[in-house]
Amino acid sequence: AAPLGAVLVEPKLPPWLPRASLAGIRLGAGRLDLNVDRRPNGDMLCQVGANSTGLRVFGPGLQAPSPAEAEALRAYVGSLP
Repeated sequence: AAPLGAVLVEPKLPPWLPRASLAGIRLGAGRLDLNVDRRPNGDMLCQVGANSTGLRVFGPGLQAPSPAEAEALRAYVGSLP
């Protein structure tokens, strides 16, 4: 479940893998395609392909959450065990 209507991705690729493509990740009743690339400086860059989940996806290279969304995400993640 995604109680805030959002998914936060923070990928980490091993040094030997510069790119990963994940297709058809099942989230609820929908599916998500996600591509992750490592930039020359080591930072990760995400791109969302198909997204039938109805959820917003936040992560490196994607649209940033609004300040209110960011605060709600921080509070939710901080409440997890």
